[in-house]
Amino acid sequence: MRYELDPAALPGEEIRRVAAEGIDDARARLHDDGETFGESVHEARKRLKEIRAVLRLARRGMRKGEAKAAQAVLRDSGRRLAPVRDAEVVLATLDRLRGDDDLVGAFRGELLEDLASARGRVSRPEVTAAVVADLETLREESGRWRLEVDADVLADGVAQGHRGGRKALRAALAAPGDDEALHEWRKRVKDGWYHLLLLRGAWRAPVSALADEAHEISEALGADHDLVVLDERFAARRSDVADDEAAELSRRLEAAREPLRGRALAVGRRLYATPPVNHARLLTGWWRVAAHEGAERS
Repeated sequence: MRYELDPAALPGEEIRRVAAEGIDDARARLHDDGETFGESVHEARKRLKEIRAVLRLARRGMRKGEAKAAQAVLRDSGRRLAPVRDAEVVLATLDRLRGDDDLVGAFRGELLEDLASARGRVSRPEVTAAVVADLETLREESGRWRLEVDADVLADGVAQGHRGGRKALRAALAAPGDDEALHEWRKRVKDGWYHLLLLRGAWRAPVSALADEAHEISEALGADHDLVVLDERFAARRSDVADDEAAELSRRLEAAREPLRGRALAVGRRLYATPPVNHARLLTGWWRVAAHEGAERS
């Protein structure tokens, strides 16, 4: 699928196209026997997040009930699929910290059991079939959505996303070490990243550069959150691990987190230095120029 809006086309129809292609791809992933089940689920969930972001960008041009219903289906579908990816990420995060060591081997064995259990729960036909059925219904409904979208609607969506990112960054800076604040900031950063990807056609080089910065923040915060989740899982089972091994894993966890948080905050202060209205005006100003040039060519 092409996760990008074409400035030369009608914005509303481009929103509909991106959403429909994302739904189709998510459904296909859940039917695909050529990938591992975990990778299929991961890619399907990525599509669901992308669709949610494009609908947030266009929300002022949609009927409130339609937008809310679509977001609920996409959110709930993602949650049904989440246990597999969550279990895989925790295990992979531990393995990166362990390296070639045999550190906390028994704990790793428990995580392997958790992963097998999660795969079993999510792969049950009634779970995947229910997700696919909901997505098929949403795909039909997407053809009837009212999408009255123009550059002003896009500007409103961009400003809302950027405003959320700035607010969440301020909250994270005001509460150093607050894991939940950093996680909330990451969610808002991802909204802004998706919006930049969607608007790359306005002026590819500078918008893509901004998108790369947002992605760097998101990746750093995502890796940090993975470490937080691993730490929480380990804390629940720490009594079964030798003290010296527990201390070493805790040391590695904290050492891995510090540079991730530092990098995210350093980039974030710059990316969110621009007020939301100015950020939106810049992007949609470029969008209007690209749309005008597209109309002249046609």
